Amino acid sequence: MSPERQLQQRLLTAAILGPLFLGAIIWLPTVHVMTLFTLVVAQGAWEWSGLCGLAGRRRLAYVLVLLLVLMTLAPVLHAPFVLPALLVLATLWWVVALAWVRRAAVTGPDARQDIGPNIGPEAGAGKGGTSSAWLLLAIGLLVLVPAWAGLVALHGNGTPGVWLLLALLGIVWGADSGAYFAGRRWGRRRLAPRISPGKTWEGVAGGVATAFFIALAAGWLMDFGLVSLLGFALLGVLTALFSVLGDLFESLLKRRSGVKDSGRLLPGHGGVLDRIDSLTAATPVYTLGLMLQGVRL
Repeated sequence: MSPERQLQQRLLTAAILGPLFLGAIIWLPTVHVMTLFTLVVAQGAWEWSGLCGLAGRRRLAYVLVLLLVLMTLAPVLHAPFVLPALLVLATLWWVVALAWVRRAAVTGPDARQDIGPNIGPEAGAGKGGTSSAWLLLAIGLLVLVPAWAGLVALHGNGTPGVWLLLALLGIVWGADSGAYFAGRRWGRRRLAPRISPGKTWEGVAGGVATAFFIALAAGWLMDFGLVSLLGFALLGVLTALFSVLGDLFESLLKRRSGVKDSGRLLPGHGGVLDRIDSLTAATPVYTLGLMLQGVRL
């Protein structure tokens, strides 16, 4: 498919699903929005397990494990220390992931050597990589569960929380769009050619700048004071940078699996995981940053 045709499909899919998704966030109560987020994350887990080489009942079992974890967390999400612990754990993981991605991008080992072979019928115990692949499955829960928790906690904080959630989506989607168009126009220096050849440092700069101004605009609309506004704008920059990391890590996982997209559910976009990869890394950092700035969730 030509890049122009793919862009047309992406825009059409976004034009249909975007308003529906945003409308649900704005008008539906949190219990229904939580169900929506759960369905999205469950599909992400299905695609993640496929990238790890699972198939059939084992793939379904992985999704059921994720759903069990979410069902266990839902009633206690606002209990003392539960949400902060999840967010801190996820943020620490993404710092580790940064080193992981940097190793693959800078030293240039094959992605399979970095994160182990698939867990499939062909990956027997004697092939030496099964334990690291199981580790990657555990990482999938660490990627998806805290992101779900952060999104649900934001929406559950009433009208201010809905605005903060919309600001998060604007920052992440704006950073992605800004990086795409800046990279096409000015991109010269490759960011991580061994992982994602299309990404450039110029694109990252364009995405971060876009996120900064979106955060400024969102903070102004929410009547933040000057100090809070500047802090929120800086948090927007940090959120955008982590969103790039989430995208790169999923690209590393897809490179390891030898596929271009995590799925085919969304025309022009690939799978659900291809659309939420940036959000999985950005949400814990953003939500934890808000809590450190005094927002109660």
